[in-house]
Amino acid sequence: MKGFGRVGAVLIGLTTAGLLASTGPASGQQRPCLEDLKKLCPDASPGTVEARACLTDHFADLSEACRKRVEALRARDRGKRRIPPHLRACRSDLETFCKSIRPGGRRLIRCLKEHAAELSAECKPVVAGTRSAPQAPTPAT
Repeated sequence: MKGFGRVGAVLIGLTTAGLLASTGPASGQQRPCLEDLKKLCPDASPGTVEARACLTDHFADLSEACRKRVEALRARDRGKRRIPPHLRACRSDLETFCKSIRPGGRRLIRCLKEHAAELSAECKPVVAGTRSAPQAPTPAT
């Protein structure tokens, strides 16, 4: 157990060092948000989800260098689409037919089912094996 504690401490230290080193551009200022974080988010540790959320909440108060870093992170994340594990075989179909559909509430399944005839061979069995959420009843007129 004693050995694991030492190894664990080394791994945590290396991970934290990597996160801190990756928080800024390669040249010049390595951690453009560190001072902003200390000032605006004193309870948040650098490199954590909490730190990023806090900096985002205080975006208007950030230094120019930190604002650029936060914007770069936002742009990077905008390109990532979170696809549920059971729909990974449908990644290309989701990009083609359902790009503007927000995940959740079985919206992606409904979208794929609307394009059933056009789906890839990999995606068709996935969609055929799922059920759509029931549609909300339309009010009688």
